[in-house]
Amino acid sequence: MPHPHLRPQFAIVAASLLAATGLVVGQLWPAYYLALNVVSPDGKYVVAVLRGDKAAFDDFFYRAYVFPRTAAPLQSKRGERVWMRGPWADHGYLVYEGYPVPSLRWTSEHSIEIDLNELDYGRLVFNPTPSLDKQSHDRSQAVLVSLLLDRSDIRNLSP
Repeated sequence: MPHPHLRPQFAIVAASLLAATGLVVGQLWPAYYLALNVVSPDGKYVVAVLRGDKAAFDDFFYRAYVFPRTAAPLQSKRGERVWMRGPWADHGYLVYEGYPVPSLRWTSEHSIEIDLNELDYGRLVFNPTPSLDKQSHDRSQAVLVSLLLDRSDIRNLSP
């Protein structure tokens, strides 16, 4: 039994260790890997797909982001681990998150089609208009994202 004067110090140290462990686990797990990068036809935007892996606890899941080319993290290579910092942590760029494998293509300079062809969709997050111009909130250059269910198109790319 610790000395009565050491109990508050012990509690502070234990709480600090628990918080530090949570921060480390939050950065390391789940692991994300770059699965696909596709530049828009006009070269102004990039759609990037990450594959998340929770190891034995869960299936793979996917996140699709649309970035202005100037903000896109293009230094990452396909299959490389991605750390959820910087633009990856900005949910304004997130357009899709879910377990079904997304197949996608640019249908024009400012529109993307994401097709899902699964029996069970589970929980999905879908944002049809990502926040690409954060300074002026100008929607004239917006990218529209369409999500189509029970469909696959041979022209689409899959991670």
